[in-house]
Amino acid sequence: MAPSKSELSSRMEVDLRSSDKTGTTIPLVVANMTAIAGRRMAETVARRGGLVVIPQDIPFVVVKDVIHYVKSRHTLFDTPITLSPSQTVADAASLLHKRAHGAVVIVEDNKPVGIVTEEDLNNVDRFTQLAQVMSKELTTMPDTVDPRQAFDFLNENRRTLAPVVGKNGELVGIITKTGALRATLYSPAVDKSGKLLIATAVGINGDVAQKAAKLVEAGADVIVVDTAHGHQKKMIEALEGSLRRLQTDCIDLYQIHWPDRPMPWGSNPTAFKAKAYEGSENSMLEALETLQTFVKQGKIRFIGLSNESSWGTMQFLKLAEKHGLPRVETVQNAYNLLNRTYETGLAEISMREQVGLLAFSPLAQGYLTGKYLNGARPAGARSTLFNRGQRYETPNAEPAIKAYVDLAHEIGWKPEELALSFVNSRAFLGSTIIGATTMDQLRINIASIEKRMTEDIENRINAIHHCYCNPCP
Repeated sequence: MAPSKSELSSRMEVDLRSSDKTGTTIPLVVANMTAIAGRRMAETVARRGGLVVIPQDIPFVVVKDVIHYVKSRHTLFDTPITLSPSQTVADAASLLHKRAHGAVVIVEDNKPVGIVTEEDLNNVDRFTQLAQVMSKELTTMPDTVDPRQAFDFLNENRRTLAPVVGKNGELVGIITKTGALRATLYSPAVDKSGKLLIATAVGINGDVAQKAAKLVEAGADVIVVDTAHGHQKKMIEALEGSLRRLQTDCIDLYQIHWPDRPMPWGSNPTAFKAKAYEGSENSMLEALETLQTFVKQGKIRFIGLSNESSWGTMQFLKLAEKHGLPRVETVQNAYNLLNRTYETGLAEISMREQVGLLAFSPLAQGYLTGKYLNGARPAGARSTLFNRGQRYETPNAEPAIKAYVDLAHEIGWKPEELALSFVNSRAFLGSTIIGATTMDQLRINIASIEKRMTEDIENRINAIHHCYCNPCP
């Protein structure tokens, strides 16, 4: 919430550094989701001051490698894609999309000898060696340059990017004009040794203490306890152990990821099945009592729910009021143009009880971008890699997605802007959980907040919704 007045003369005077001892310089944390939180995202976000949490279900040897990789990255210069002159246009074309700057540095003995962009590959046989198409007119800069100098250098030389070299001419990294400018605005999140920060998640099963100790030994700066349920004993053991070892004081928002009681998959099922609900729900009170202990100790500030129903949310609120226990502040549920079931009950609870929705999957795992239409499977996309998009492949999903994509194009918006703007405009929203695998996607997602949902656009969205009502609940 913005103040009505301020003595600050510029937003640059605002200190965004966290007070939780993590070392972040901006309040940005990327959640521990397999399709999002990887080594590339980790180094990029840390370079701008945020923190990425590596998922707990990745083998330890892989996590260790990711930590080592991130710690070895430069705090200012981006990690370039490199190929040799003898490699082919096909090799370069398959890698260019992995960097927002869209360039491959050609190296010999780790020294840059050329550079290749997408423009260089147009109308060229895919088996052509890069030595024949690369630009040999290299403009490099030394690794001693600071962001301001780098920006001025690129601007004066009319370059969008340049390889960065060490004193012996070896390639250190790459810097873009945009990257240099951002580096003047943001400070990297670094550890005591000046290396980029990285967080890892640990589950509550097995020997949690040993797992956490191994991660710390491997170089993890922050350990995030990832518990899917409110198992009190395990929750205590995991939280206490991690806080003690890492000397971390407090978790801002602790959410129970899944109801610890029998219920069907999905927080708002559209078909009632009585057998799915058979069993006890008595663990709610015990979970709140346990969480209260941590709140009183100052280890947790606020609590929330995830994948919860209307009844479950109200029950937590009722128990909190009755017994003087912590009140839930958020509920993290799926919500997007293809799944608006949250509106049937939980939306009113959110508004009247002040329990904000943390909307996950606002782009329906990327399906609302239109990239999967007509059976398409783009390289590197989530459903291509993991084949987990069945929820958004129901019979009515495809025509609904096409209708929303067409509407976006009609009003001059990107499909992602339409989908995110709709979610962002809801009166019951607390925050939108965005996911991105590239920096271009992240920029589009963030910029969508500037799009304003008008009455006319919303009416046209609702018209589509009436034709294809919640095809992917």
